[in-house]
Amino acid sequence: MASEESTEVRRRPGEIGKRIAVAVLMLPLVALILVWDAGASAVLFSAAAAIGCWEYYRLVFGTMPLAAWLGLVAAAAIPLVPALVAPDQVGAVLFAIVGATSMLTWTTHLFGGPRPIAPERAGHITAGLLFCSVGLAALSALRTGKDGVAWTAVVLVSCWANDSAAYFVGRAIGRFKLCVAVSPGKTWEGFLAGLCAGISAMLLMRHFLPRYLGIDACVALGALSGLLGPLGDLCKSMLKRAYHVKDTGRLFPGHGGILDRIDAILFVAPAVWLLRTTVFHP
Repeated sequence: MASEESTEVRRRPGEIGKRIAVAVLMLPLVALILVWDAGASAVLFSAAAAIGCWEYYRLVFGTMPLAAWLGLVAAAAIPLVPALVAPDQVGAVLFAIVGATSMLTWTTHLFGGPRPIAPERAGHITAGLLFCSVGLAALSALRTGKDGVAWTAVVLVSCWANDSAAYFVGRAIGRFKLCVAVSPGKTWEGFLAGLCAGISAMLLMRHFLPRYLGIDACVALGALSGLLGPLGDLCKSMLKRAYHVKDTGRLFPGHGGILDRIDAILFVAPAVWLLRTTVFHP
């Protein structure tokens, strides 16, 4: 037991170093794409959805059957829709993509099998593409709309601040477990630190946001991220625990797969988009 604990202690600094190195390399590139163009941002979100969907299907199926490729293509297409389709047609196109994918998935199993587990597989195809793409489609819609860069930053900065604070504070002083059955490493101390960090990040970047977002709005958006972000993280962890894996992939050293990086965004972005379209519209 002592040797296992010492090995874990030695491993942690290396993992933290990898996380920091990946963040230093990737964040400027992501920021450049987001600021540069809404279409390029949509392509970035599309790629993330496709990779995330691939991770999901590999996790639940072990391989990539034909129907899974249909779901992956649909997941990649969905974040592109807000940037490429007229606003009044977005809903119809998204409905067509999801509906066609569902019908093709069932038809593929009808003629190609395996029929006994067709309902389970069809359910996973739909669940995977929705889980991996809806949040990124909301992020794409935010980027495409008015004040798009600022609203995209609201989601990303608050999520990154929340995640970073929760990780480092939880490792340093975390004692009380948040949801040990799903994610043994998550603590209430980390959760509260992440919540405070999300709110603080919004307040610090307030002067870069549209004027109609005052202090109260920044606090509300930061708190929303601090609550929904960990929920997305825990739901992704629930998926991993169901299939007994540590990470959804190995794309980012020290971080895991793409789903390990965007799980909070997948839950926060739709909520922010809803508030943007119903409440914060100048």
